[in-house]
Amino acid sequence: MPLDEAVRGFPYSIDKVWNAVFEALDSLHWPVDRSEPVFHTIKAKTRTSWLAWSSNILIDLSAIDDKNTKVSVIAETHQAIDWGQTGERIDRFFQTLQSQFTLDAHQPKDYAEKLGECPHCGKHLGSMSLDTHLQNEHKELRFLP
Repeated sequence: MPLDEAVRGFPYSIDKVWNAVFEALDSLHWPVDRSEPVFHTIKAKTRTSWLAWSSNILIDLSAIDDKNTKVSVIAETHQAIDWGQTGERIDRFFQTLQSQFTLDAHQPKDYAEKLGECPHCGKHLGSMSLDTHLQNEHKELRFLP
């Protein structure tokens, strides 16, 4: 049974990410089997098709701080070989999750740079670019391209 996992950081509060996870799952048409709001865990299942078996997806959210959230995803497919489909599903989930924030960009990067402040910690950027600041000061986050 192939098992794959990945972790990503998102520069949003855990509540905002929690809501976006459900929107992403809905967009992917992956039904939620169980959710535990207190523990910020969700179990979903991908759809079976004639090309692929379904996968069980376990999503775990944890707050890094008030403005940053870590999302861990574990996927398991119930077949001997999956030809990389389990990993591709995790990637597709993270891309769909990221798109939820792109559509709802309350603090776009160019706006933050115009203000000269980091939208995550409020620190003044000075002559440093926001990207450089994020790489240097927010190493706990791993952003999607």
